[in-house]
Amino acid sequence: MIRKTAILLVLFALLLGGCNSGHKTAQEFYDENFKWKITIPENLEAVDTAKWAKSRERGLQLVEDTYGEKVEDNTIPIFTFNKGQFNVFEARYEPFDPEVDGDFFENSKLANEILYETFITQMPKFVIDTLTNTEHIDNLVFQVFKVKMSYHNKIVMSAFMYSRLFEKRLFNLNIIYRDEELGQKMLDAWKNSTFGK
Repeated sequence: MIRKTAILLVLFALLLGGCNSGHKTAQEFYDENFKWKITIPENLEAVDTAKWAKSRERGLQLVEDTYGEKVEDNTIPIFTFNKGQFNVFEARYEPFDPEVDGDFFENSKLANEILYETFITQMPKFVIDTLTNTEHIDNLVFQVFKVKMSYHNKIVMSAFMYSRLFEKRLFNLNIIYRDEELGQKMLDAWKNSTFGK
């Protein structure tokens, strides 16, 4: 069984069809668990949680098909917004105890490898480039896994997956887009967000 994974299968959920529940203007969002404040960019729509969960389940199935193992997904949604099918702003977290689940950095590396292998197996006609590094958001260090996928230079998608361990909670934020302007707005909103100390 593939345990504790920071694999956030938003991309596969996108490819399998997303859904939304209404237009949203720019709005402040606050999460008590992380004392996190962020302004959600305008024109993004809140995604119906139950329908999105079904899309994620299909994404998990693709990983299971690739590895022939069951995937354990213990993530808890914070929010999911989108615009159209291929632009998503999603945050979630999951319990993570290093004494039980192992080293966060090793888990993060393994999750990135699993995600990459799933992409190249399930999307063989796409050119997939990845980059792993760290970035500071509000003076906190986050692991970031960047993926760029292109299909004959006609379909280009970018994904930014950020993660950080806050005590025994693993925080994940995903920004996936085809619309470069909207992608930059989501990245700016994230980079300008704040976490209470």
